[in-house]
Amino acid sequence: MKSKKVKKISRKISSLPVAIVTGGASPLSSAICRQLARQDMNIAVHYGKSKTKSLALKAELESMGIEVLLVPADLSNPLQAEKLSRSVASHWGRIDLIVNNASVFEPTPLVNVDWKQCQTIFNVNALAPAALVLAALPWLEKNDGVVINITDIYGEMPILKNHAVYSASKAALIFLTRYLALALGEKVRV
Repeated sequence: MKSKKVKKISRKISSLPVAIVTGGASPLSSAICRQLARQDMNIAVHYGKSKTKSLALKAELESMGIEVLLVPADLSNPLQAEKLSRSVASHWGRIDLIVNNASVFEPTPLVNVDWKQCQTIFNVNALAPAALVLAALPWLEKNDGVVINITDIYGEMPILKNHAVYSASKAALIFLTRYLALALGEKVRV
């Protein structure tokens, strides 16, 4: 039986805790990033289409004395979550916190369903958060990590007339969050 060589993934191990915040340039994610910076956490700011806003946020956060890594990823493909996780772990050697806030909020009237749009919404809002947690699991477990999945009332009360898929995707994220909390037990707080 051949022995496998283990690749060294990290250039360095951060002495500060490391957070990944998806959808980093959104107002809520930006506020979360600022609060994490005040708590002396290095932050990986994920962005999909908001590179300019993410660059501005990076400069602001770095002026607070922490290190920031911008990580582009198209979370409409949940496989990109693994790339995102690897980039962060490779850069800092650890992942302590994931805040999943990337979201697609688009009208999806059920009369004329655009299935490609529905798949994108489900991938970004529900599947990518779960994929990111699972991809980062070795680092989260090593550091007694924490996962925060951002949902909203529409996942529990679908009261928006033309946002059925958004509401369903947030309901799925609520379920997946509860499942992850059960499955990951005491090593990762969800």
